[in-house]
Amino acid sequence: MFRILLLGLFVCKSQIAIAQESANKELSTTIQAIVANAASWRQYDCLVRIESLEDKKSDPAIKLEHVRFIADLDEKKVTCVYERNRTVFNEKTGEKTGKSLKGVVSSNTKLHFVEFPGSKTASRVKLQSILHDFGVLDVRGIGLSPFPLSFYPEGDLAGFENYRLLRSDTLSGNVKGIDDFLQLQVISSVRSDGPKKMDVVTSYLVDKQSLVPTEWKRAKRIPAGNTGKLFPGMSQKFKWKELEGCFVPVEIIVEDETSSTAENGKLEKYTKQVTVKIHWFSLNEPLEENLFEDEILDSVERIRSLVDPTKSGAGF
Repeated sequence: MFRILLLGLFVCKSQIAIAQESANKELSTTIQAIVANAASWRQYDCLVRIESLEDKKSDPAIKLEHVRFIADLDEKKVTCVYERNRTVFNEKTGEKTGKSLKGVVSSNTKLHFVEFPGSKTASRVKLQSILHDFGVLDVRGIGLSPFPLSFYPEGDLAGFENYRLLRSDTLSGNVKGIDDFLQLQVISSVRSDGPKKMDVVTSYLVDKQSLVPTEWKRAKRIPAGNTGKLFPGMSQKFKWKELEGCFVPVEIIVEDETSSTAENGKLEKYTKQVTVKIHWFSLNEPLEENLFEDEILDSVERIRSLVDPTKSGAGF
């Protein structure tokens, strides 16, 4: 009798393992389909408008950013312009506004960077370092990872192809069909403070027809395992449109439950809300050579014309 129970337990565990392996493969296949859509964007020109509200009690802030991306990935050419206006409201110091305007032109043979105010220039800085300092997003990673991502134009998808999420040998989770959508759940265990582990649970809602994400959520489960308590984190909702046979994002709504250290030294929890609009000037069409020349960054007026919604023709 004991042997029969052991055999039954072994068979049950084997079936669970086979089912999990099948679920992991389906999960990997679906995510790779999402990646394949982004990988098909070889030449593109878009303007991104990012409006952020940090709902802090101590010093709430409003930030408006415009980012222009012009990229030819086959030729490894990139032009990026970033403009930021951030206003902070503080009861003691009043209202403060900070402004920043930066631009970079990069190719295999050169890198040209400018920053205003101060008209700083640099020619021997790595492109990755500059764009990471911009804090700008990789439009190809939208829907796959937290917003924003730093922009790395080297290779096909070098910005996020090495993320643990996209390595099929480490994927663990499940896929469920819900009406016209697929619900994906990716679970990874990480070590939190102390000896206990926690789970990072990432959920996606993917359109069955277009195979692009419409929702993305991330939560922590402490401690790790089915008995742990879920703590919500960032959530994102996406709108897409079809362009030149591909699907591209045009709108993102982000809510992030986060925290920071206040002036009194205490940890303050707050909600960060972000609204993103993206205008696509072109996709997978030849780009004019002058868009990758240093002269495009030779004046504040010329740089601003690239990120101004009205002057550029984006219209939002």
